Amino acid sequence: MATTDIHEFVVISNNKFAQHFEDWKENKVKTRPYEITVIDDGTGTNETRLDAVKDIQQAVETLNVTDDLLVMVGH
Repeated sequence: MATTDIHEFVVISNNKFAQHFEDWKENKVKTRPYEITVIDDGTGTNETRLDAVKDIQQAVETLNVTDDLLVMVGH
């Protein structure tokens, strides 16, 4: 069942994998009815990485999000 409630997917990644997600996005944009945004959080090591909450905060601030969010976290 399709939904029109989802308007955008935001993927937050460390610097090491951000380009992989950008490449994935370019292949998926043609087949998806919604926007995909990739945010590189700028971290490059385990010692400098942000936690999930800080990554979400960065996305909310970067994209000026004022709507509801559904958050899925993986590692």
